[in-house]
Amino acid sequence: MNKEFRLPDVGEGLTEADIVSWHVKPGDAVTINQVIVEIETAKAVVELPSPFAGTVSSLLVAEGQTVDVGTPIILFNPPAGTPFFGPVISRPPEPEVAVRLWGSVTGLASFPGFAELKRSVRERPSCPASA
Repeated sequence: MNKEFRLPDVGEGLTEADIVSWHVKPGDAVTINQVIVEIETAKAVVELPSPFAGTVSSLLVAEGQTVDVGTPIILFNPPAGTPFFGPVISRPPEPEVAVRLWGSVTGLASFPGFAELKRSVRERPSCPASA
């Protein structure tokens, strides 16, 4: 299953950017935070890191093209044997920690069993996170 990366909002109210150069090509293995593309906005040239680990499946936007924020620009395939994309968690967080981080950690909701974990923590009256 492919995962798309959309052109992010790089700040300051800018709504579009030009793809200056790709640092990867289809078939390349990519690690999280590896620079994958250089973009240019009206204010600066910025290198964008990969939010995913995996293999580049397809570049969806050509160099020199102007794209709107939110437009898919690249597709990734997951690493072999990986059930989901993003940072790999070596072990589940403690239940109370998981619930406190719920609103601030992207992707925690996709952690297998998280919905049940959240529900069980909230059902315990001694848990401060249930307030």
